[in-house]
Amino acid sequence: MSKILVNELAHTNNTSALTVDSSGRIKAPQTPLFQATCITPYAMTQTYTELVYSQEEVDIGGNYNNSNGRFTAPIDGLYEFGFASIGMQNATIYRYRLRINGSDPASGGVREQRLENSQSGGSSYQNNNEYVAYLNLTAGQYVSVFHRVDSGSVDGFADAGYRYVYFRGKLII
Repeated sequence: MSKILVNELAHTNNTSALTVDSSGRIKAPQTPLFQATCITPYAMTQTYTELVYSQEEVDIGGNYNNSNGRFTAPIDGLYEFGFASIGMQNATIYRYRLRINGSDPASGGVREQRLENSQSGGSSYQNNNEYVAYLNLTAGQYVSVFHRVDSGSVDGFADAGYRYVYFRGKLII
């Protein structure tokens, strides 16, 4: 049996790639990871529109652009993405799609979160949840969330005091 004893792995330029503490916990401090939140309401129509999550909570690697809502893959790999939203009081169906380079993936099917609200009026907000997907990306491809409603025009809910509406992702392998 062979064993390699190491506290840290680094690139030849001395950038730390991996550390192991005395309890065996592993940290990979350069792994791309982000989470961004919508903090102001956004207009929703019957046309898919790219959603911009303007407040970055964390962005390791600087791969999320909070001016256009896009995460750009820095390297080839398998990435995990998640996004969450909440329906308003309007009677409609809210749809959110995860797209690569502005289009639905060519294979594997459409990745869509659907929130249905058949009631209108009142002060209660409809269901909210998170949609999660794993995507194989090549360096330079970008991923973003598009949204629309099935009827009417409404404002999507967002508030600086709550994190109901967010977009997150990270490199897995």
